[in-house]
Amino acid sequence: MEQTANPYTNQSITTSTGSSSTSHSAIRLLNGETIKRALNDIYSSDYELKRDIPITLQYKGKSYILIQDELNIGAEDNTLQGVERKLAIQIIKLYKKLSNLPESTLGPYPKKLLSYLKEYIV
Repeated sequence: MEQTANPYTNQSITTSTGSSSTSHSAIRLLNGETIKRALNDIYSSDYELKRDIPITLQYKGKSYILIQDELNIGAEDNTLQGVERKLAIQIIKLYKKLSNLPESTLGPYPKKLLSYLKEYIV
């Protein structure tokens, strides 16, 4: 069993492949379980978050998987901080790519993605 500090609350995330009990101050994340969370750090000196970005966290085997459904991107790492950083980097790369193009050249889906990103990133 591994216990990791949860950056979104004062709680910790406990990961386990067994069925042992956890205390009420811990969030239990079993192998294969998925929970909704929020990304509250974009890991960039050039950009800031206006508000937290909704994400889905899953623990599989010894890996954390984060998915941002609306952007259709995800990341995987063996640490929670590592996977958050990887996902944040992907989000920033997508934002930079789309915002550096003239909006008139974007198709409907890229325009939708850029609009969504502008709700969260400044």
